[in-house]
Amino acid sequence: MKAHATADDRQRVIHALIRETSDEDSHAEHLSTEDLAALVSGTLFKTECSRIENHLLSCHLCAELAHRIQLEFEAGVVPILLRRAASSGQGASSLSARLTRRWSPWVLGVLAAVIVLIVSMTSVVQCGNETRSLDRDLLVYLRLGTPFSRQREGKGIALPIEPGSWLQNGQPIEIGPGDWVEAIDRQGEFWRVTPDRQYVFRVGNEFSQMLAKRAWQDRNQFTSNREMDLRGNALQKEGVHIVHPRQEIYRTRPRLRWATSRSARVYYLSVVDSKDGSLQLRRQVKGLSLPWPDDVLPLRHGASYRIEIRLKSFQNQVTAAANFSVVDGKKRLEIESQLQALGKLVGRGPNILRAELLRQDGFHAECREELERLRITQTENVALLARLRLAFEELGLVDESRRMSRLIAKRR
Repeated sequence: MKAHATADDRQRVIHALIRETSDEDSHAEHLSTEDLAALVSGTLFKTECSRIENHLLSCHLCAELAHRIQLEFEAGVVPILLRRAASSGQGASSLSARLTRRWSPWVLGVLAAVIVLIVSMTSVVQCGNETRSLDRDLLVYLRLGTPFSRQREGKGIALPIEPGSWLQNGQPIEIGPGDWVEAIDRQGEFWRVTPDRQYVFRVGNEFSQMLAKRAWQDRNQFTSNREMDLRGNALQKEGVHIVHPRQEIYRTRPRLRWATSRSARVYYLSVVDSKDGSLQLRRQVKGLSLPWPDDVLPLRHGASYRIEIRLKSFQNQVTAAANFSVVDGKKRLEIESQLQALGKLVGRGPNILRAELLRQDGFHAECREELERLRITQTENVALLARLRLAFEELGLVDESRRMSRLIAKRR
């Protein structure tokens, strides 16, 4: 069913997404909403065709979005490009030179609908899916289309396979023509599952073996439904609490975030050095986040800090606070080296395995941020919500963890 929105709704969604994507540097690596709208409507500039096509061939996330948008709107202008990008593994070829971009109210309407899809895409059961049984345990980190899994072949509830899903040896999955699943096994090998075969498409290494081993050791933490003890050093009064930074972080210019059950026109924010009490940052902020200002010196590697939020004035009692530290320079280089190695294996965009690596290295705040980026396009992904719940638990954020539990219960 096609997405519909009033003119006001479209403007609201457009501006909301622009605000969200402008917060995250990683989104600069992907196609813009304007590119996707022009792609669907067949109004690309001739000079842009090669760039768009090459990007879709190399970027799984944008290829998936393009594929889903094509299915939703039944666009027939550039089907060859979309099919080639969706199947991947084939060389780039140029589009018709006759395509030109003609911005019109209709194209702008497509743009708004593209944004609606990106924000609220949900899985739809496809007909004609092939059923196959897996021959090993897999952790899914990427999928194209709408594959499903069942506990027993032909029986049980069909559950969508999403990034973060755990698939077991012998478990039947249903996968449609042109769809595929990419996953890592217990030995760190990278597998692709299609309707007709299951094969290693990228050989693992010592790094991926370590990542996979630790992921399976911690599997029960993601799949368990039990209530866990929530710990943290946050002072939470009047419904305000710090979301980021907390515990150990590796960025020296973090984005400061907090949440509240009661709104305030202005929040009085301070960051102080835990050792000598020196003031690092002081700002009056409207809203619930603040990028580290360019005119303020970055935080120091190996140093510890305390973030405090007050209401009404800087002289008032602290409403919320959390201690955090910045990783030392040597450890930062190590994690950056690991992230680069992972990027060569699965791409540099937001990814479940990237979040898993950050969690394993103890960067729970950065892990949560990575998961939140993924959630932009995977609002119904229960496996992702379970990982977010654990991230909030490990950060000691009681209210946020319980909110994730409620969202999971509604989707099961």
